[in-house]
Parts: sequence; C-alpha cells; structure tokens
Amino acid sequence: MEKRVLNLECPHCGNPIAIQVMKPESRVDETITIDTVRSAINEWMDCVDIVEQDNAVVITPKGYL
Repeated sequence: MEKRVLNLECPHCGNPIAIQVMKPESRVDETITIDTVRSAINEWMDCVDIVEQDNAVVITPKGYL
C-alpha cells in the first residue's frame, strides 16, 4: 500500500493540516460497493456522509476540515 502525507495550511487561521493519503493495490476483479467503503472508513463514519451516485461512491465531510 502506497502512503503519502500532504501538508496543507488552513486558509483562515494558517494552522498546518497533515492529511495521510493511502493508495491500496488495485484489484481489477473486485467491485467496490458503498458497504465496502463504509467498512473501510468505519472510524470516521460520524464525520462524513457517504452516498452512491452515478456508479460511484461519494464521501463528503459533514463539517469544515
């Protein structure tokens, strides 16, 4: 699994924000469903909304990051 950290700065207060991005190995034969995504990000379920839209799973934060 490829991991990368993006260091951003809040445009309002200037505080640093570190975001870890993980890219799993791609599996062509595996279908990603909304349930698969929910189980993968279970610890952040209170912070995001997850919907299925146009053959994609869309994750939206409930508040400002």
